[in-house]
Amino acid sequence: KTQLFNEWAVAFHGVHTNSAFYFILKEGLKAGPRQRYAQSEGYTKEENTPVGVYLSPCIEVCSAYTDKSNPLILQCLVSHK
Repeated sequence: KTQLFNEWAVAFHGVHTNSAFYFILKEGLKAGPRQRYAQSEGYTKEENTPVGVYLSPCIEVCSAYTDKSNPLILQCLVSHK
């Protein structure tokens, strides 16, 4: 269930490396060539994973995208507007 903080939804973003974590803190979340799974097989076998910033309202989902020995998860507030 999505939690709301006033008019903002709480979501999470899993990060795999310390350098990626610091890059996001410095530059912000950005879709683009540094996307870890950009060339991975997508939802269908004909398409790759679309470029974007992926968030989940479930922290457990995001933990799957981290290094298990050093899980880095950003908590984000997402506007509905």
